[in-house]
Amino acid sequence: MKQLAVLLFSLAAFSSGFAESGSVPASRTQVYSLAEVDRPPQLMVMARLAYPAELKQQGVTGQVIVELVVDLDGSVRDPVVKSSTRPEFELPALQAVSKWKYKPGRKNKEKVNVRIEETVKFELKK
Repeated sequence: MKQLAVLLFSLAAFSSGFAESGSVPASRTQVYSLAEVDRPPQLMVMARLAYPAELKQQGVTGQVIVELVVDLDGSVRDPVVKSSTRPEFELPALQAVSKWKYKPGRKNKEKVNVRIEETVKFELKK
């Protein structure tokens, strides 16, 4: 039992030392707002949006505002619905936005993580 306690203490000390050593620089994990960056992320690739079939048949349109983080390689992470006109649009919007690719934002010429909002519109073609 004493050996187990020593082992657990050693693992805890190793883990905290690893985290404190700054193995990942703060500049790679910090998330900036649009106001804090020199160049905002630029949308390069949009994934196809799946329009809910029943709403499409009924002619219902709408939109979803999604907050997300564009990371250092231009991928989307942590998408969250901020508002929507219909709850049925929320999941398809999150699924589409999660596949979008961006040119990353920059601060002082360095790629940075940037929190942005995107409006996903569900519109019918005429």
